Amino acid sequence: MPTLLQINTTCNIGSHGRLAEKIGIAAMADGYRSVIAFGRGKPCSVSETIRTSSVTDMYLHALETRLFDRHGLGSRRSTGSLIRAIEQIAPDIVHLHNIHGYYLNYPKLFSALSQMDIPVVWTLHDCWPLTGHCAHFSSIGCDKWQTGCYKCPQLSDYPASFIADRSYRNFRDKRHAFALPAKLHIVSVCEWQSALVRSSHIRNRPATVIRNGIDISLFQAHGHWRNNPDNKFVVLGVANIWNQWKGYDDIVKLRNILPSEYEIRIVGLTPKQAPVLPSGIHNLGRISDPVQLAHIYSEADVFVCLSYDDTYPTTLLESLSCGTPIVTYNTGGCCEAINRHTGIAVPKGSVNAAADSIKEICGTWDRRSTKEQCRRYAESHHDINECIKSYLNLYAHILS
Repeated sequence: MPTLLQINTTCNIGSHGRLAEKIGIAAMADGYRSVIAFGRGKPCSVSETIRTSSVTDMYLHALETRLFDRHGLGSRRSTGSLIRAIEQIAPDIVHLHNIHGYYLNYPKLFSALSQMDIPVVWTLHDCWPLTGHCAHFSSIGCDKWQTGCYKCPQLSDYPASFIADRSYRNFRDKRHAFALPAKLHIVSVCEWQSALVRSSHIRNRPATVIRNGIDISLFQAHGHWRNNPDNKFVVLGVANIWNQWKGYDDIVKLRNILPSEYEIRIVGLTPKQAPVLPSGIHNLGRISDPVQLAHIYSEADVFVCLSYDDTYPTTLLESLSCGTPIVTYNTGGCCEAINRHTGIAVPKGSVNAAADSIKEICGTWDRRSTKEQCRRYAESHHDINECIKSYLNLYAHILS
């Protein structure tokens, strides 16, 4: 029986954690032993699990990051314990997801994986592995990551450092560490990210594109879409974190542009943000239950993604699966999630163009036909079962 070990910040929590859980379930059905190592949370998982880091270690790692820009270089003791567990488990293949998040020491891990000569699949869920500091850089048009980072213009952004700028050394450390495992296969989640990888320090590694997927059995249309007392058009935005890079400021601008017959609803605001929300924008709170989210997507006429930095957000896939078309900035791989029948992409930062596209969809698109097109597109392009099948096929190819 081959053994699969996955490593991620979380297990069965958040989009990446749920992906790892579903891969583990499918792998066991395919004859694997499944183990998931994670950094934080208290997961409920059918796979065997290993908690890699204590709360104290994570806080110390975060402190190192805040003071000295040493993200991914703390958690030395915890990573040593994980390496000893890997030696005991003796996995046939290791699948890395997010290795940042204050829970792993990546040089120690990659050195150990290289010495063990274990095949490694690494899914890049953002751009942190390519840079000397940040997880996203397209919003400011920075291209230092292609040759070597220095004087990082986003030092205060995740993973934030408020004193030291170590981006030059971090870039060199990553380039050295990620070159160690001889059997490393890179997975990008969209073509846009794949193009970045081909321009990065890991360009010579074998690489595959496996798009993110969602559970289309959970995210499906519920009830009638027009569910408000004034019969207004509903414009929906959903995010785990709302800030200027996720488009919060542009949502406010959008409210000032759209006429009164349009109602804006947003999911994901913190308790501190909600009281200062401008009038005309309705806060639905922070919601994680997929069935409840599916009802909210289903009630909207249009879903908007005004993010300035993103890779391939699953919120777009969830919206389409519930039959709701999309207006998105042409950020990252967002354009790849839609076609001309299921959404409109507009230039990044063009709130007026987004407003015009919302009016076009609500005013001229046939709602019933659009709803059916969105659902069919989600079924054929965003089914997580197809995503997982691609991973299992990749494992089989590597092991053979």
